[in-house]
Amino acid sequence: ATAIPAGRVESRYTSREVAEAEHQVLSLADAQRAALTVASYGPAERAGTLHWLSVAAAQWMAEGKSIVAIAPSRSAATSFEAMTGIETVSRPARGSRGATALRQRAPFPRGSVVVVAEAQCFGPVSLGPILASCGEQQARLVLLGSSWGIERSPVLSGVASLAEAHLPESPDRLLAATATID
Repeated sequence: ATAIPAGRVESRYTSREVAEAEHQVLSLADAQRAALTVASYGPAERAGTLHWLSVAAAQWMAEGKSIVAIAPSRSAATSFEAMTGIETVSRPARGSRGATALRQRAPFPRGSVVVVAEAQCFGPVSLGPILASCGEQQARLVLLGSSWGIERSPVLSGVASLAEAHLPESPDRLLAATATID
């Protein structure tokens, strides 16, 4: 009898640069797993997930933590900021221009919380500098995205498997999951 392989099997084509960026993202995520939270939402769950995130953000701000959010476009940044109250900047999510823009930015404040909104839209070339900056600044990284998008991305699903915290059902549990921020 022939065994059917677990998971999906499909050809994957990539460039050397992207393959190296994927490896870097997974290595950085592995080194920072205690400071990494993956917040995913299913169909019709985005508003509720953003609500819990806004409650947690209010608590972080009350504790004096700086919160920075990054979205893949201006419209996504505007929507995310309106729903959460978290100041959000837009950065190109894919391609070398996005990576260049992220490398040239000032580092995140030490001990801050960095939220990547719609993380499934960011490629590994753009995520690598964000993870590197978070590690250098001892910042907590929250990757927020659709569960379908995270599962379909080999890099994000790998990062999710390394993360020690996943978005819980209540803001109290989210705050407890991210309490390791100094």
